[in-house]
Amino acid sequence: MLIAANGKELFVKTKVANLDWLVGLSNFEHLDMSYVDLSKVSNWLNVINKIPSLVETTLLLEDTYFKCPIPRTIRNSTKLKYVDLSGSNPNSAMLKWLYNCTSLETLLLYNNPLHGASAILDDIILQLGVLKNLQALSGSIPTNIGRLSSLEFLGLSDNKLHGSTLLENLGQLSKLEILDISSNSVEGIVTETQLDNLTHLRMFVAFGNSLTLNVSSSWIPRTQFRMLSLGSWQLVPEFQTWLQSPKTLVILDLSSTGISGTIPSWFWNLSMQFGDFNLSHNQLHGEISSINGNQENSYIDLNSNKFNGTLPLFISPAYSFLDLSNNSFSGGISHFLCDAKSENKIVYYLDLARLSTC
Repeated sequence: MLIAANGKELFVKTKVANLDWLVGLSNFEHLDMSYVDLSKVSNWLNVINKIPSLVETTLLLEDTYFKCPIPRTIRNSTKLKYVDLSGSNPNSAMLKWLYNCTSLETLLLYNNPLHGASAILDDIILQLGVLKNLQALSGSIPTNIGRLSSLEFLGLSDNKLHGSTLLENLGQLSKLEILDISSNSVEGIVTETQLDNLTHLRMFVAFGNSLTLNVSSSWIPRTQFRMLSLGSWQLVPEFQTWLQSPKTLVILDLSSTGISGTIPSWFWNLSMQFGDFNLSHNQLHGEISSINGNQENSYIDLNSNKFNGTLPLFISPAYSFLDLSNNSFSGGISHFLCDAKSENKIVYYLDLARLSTC
């Protein structure tokens, strides 16, 4: 149950003992049973099947507690487009009813221990040819993931995923617009061929994995990324020249990727279009004359590198996060804080810890 109190939304767990009264609602079309304890209602699915007017294509069972198995067929299951089973702990037998959901476009499985259900998910994927949004799996990635040729959003962050199955099938998911596999144990090599097949990809969030990017120095990406997060990947030491190509890039994370050397001037010019960029925990060095944070709420993290010289001039029109800690900057900070060109800047967070002599 969702209630509002003082402008805030509160989720309240509701217990239900009987749902037979739903059958009498002649104009009933939409059913949301999220956060409802159905453990005492053994026939709730039979009740749903008896509702003649239930034509809504959404079935919401988030954090729903039920004990009865879901049957292989549900009224209008072939018309279902959105199913949320997050937090409802479905077992393999309960997942089999998804076989008939051939029109399903969105499947949410957050906060479920799905270990051991990979074979079932493989079979389900074969039936879900129009699925556009799949979020939250755990364990090994289904081997048939590449069959989801209509998939636009694949969200698998923080799910203890492992292996290289996703990478082997990545190029087949040509309609992907958002791919989030962050904070898992996915491993392997990502090539420019795989990425060039993903021409619709706009957000690629993959930090926190054991991945290597293998692209040539002359590579020009076909994808116009808006968000690219590759923190903890293994990259070639030289600064990534291909970053000059995506003209729409707003968020960039190359932290802890092993890049070294000086940052080229073209990157500082490009950084003016960024809202956020993170190059921390690398081996970058050299002097920085100025940093432009031309986006509101910009986040700039250069900590734990080997930058030296005086502190750079920081030009930002809005609230900003700036971390220059654990570098070798020297000299005073008055020009940094009081420059007339930046008199309107407001720095929300500034970390200059462990600098050489500041």
